[in-house]
Amino acid sequence: MKSFTRKNTALVRFLSYRPAIASLLVMGMLLIACVLVPLLVDIDDKRISLKSRFLAPLSDGFLLGSDELGRSVLARLITAGQISLSVGLFSMLLSTMIGVTLGLIAGYYRGVISALIMRLVDAMLCFPTIFLLLALSALIKPGVGSIIVLVALSSWMEVTRVVEGQVRSLRERDYVAASRVVGAGDMHIMFREILPNAIGPILVAATLTVAHAILAESYISFLGFGIQPPTPSWGNMLNNAQSSLSSAPWLAILPGALIAISVTCFNFIGEGLRIALDPKGSAK
Repeated sequence: MKSFTRKNTALVRFLSYRPAIASLLVMGMLLIACVLVPLLVDIDDKRISLKSRFLAPLSDGFLLGSDELGRSVLARLITAGQISLSVGLFSMLLSTMIGVTLGLIAGYYRGVISALIMRLVDAMLCFPTIFLLLALSALIKPGVGSIIVLVALSSWMEVTRVVEGQVRSLRERDYVAASRVVGAGDMHIMFREILPNAIGPILVAATLTVAHAILAESYISFLGFGIQPPTPSWGNMLNNAQSSLSSAPWLAILPGALIAISVTCFNFIGEGLRIALDPKGSAK
């Protein structure tokens, strides 16, 4: 009953934070557009029509205009959304798995193991993310899978810090001591006793990691080291639009707006989760 009441209170806190609710609705519509629309409508983002180059939005047959090769901007934005959001979500899952595992080990065992892991975290955080991404991308062939790995390898450190701090506190609780007394092993204590009680901060950190991953993919694709044309992503669409900013500004404005909207929405959702899962938090 207490667990239900706690969950219900957290839900009320989350629902009372209006920016998070609005962000969920926006992201829901964006995901529907990127996932369901291609299943219902024939979307061809690679169809070239040189007679239809640089058509403005609302032109006949081109709702959001066309690019330098006469391709539909709307079709390319939808396909690019699938790529960019997939990179964001799967990078988050991979980086969270790495961060949670290392954070659990560092927070539970302390000593030399903890010092080595946390110094590695500090060393990784010393490098600017974009330079770290570019250095790693030079070693791996560009592609959706490799970009997911690259972004995850550059974003697990924050999750590790959050988990390490939580575990360091939770390992001294009475229920952990009771588990040791009855002979529970370290793996059981870490993953069955401590981890479920640290899930709140992990969810918040994971949500914010999605925003970081979308931005990171956009950075490296914009610089030409990420998703390679003709496969579109919001980042490489921005890169391709550089030469026509004055004559066809919508080619840069639309993907740039979607990046900004997605990142803002995930940040608001993360803030909503922080308010909901923090016992001392309250909606403003």
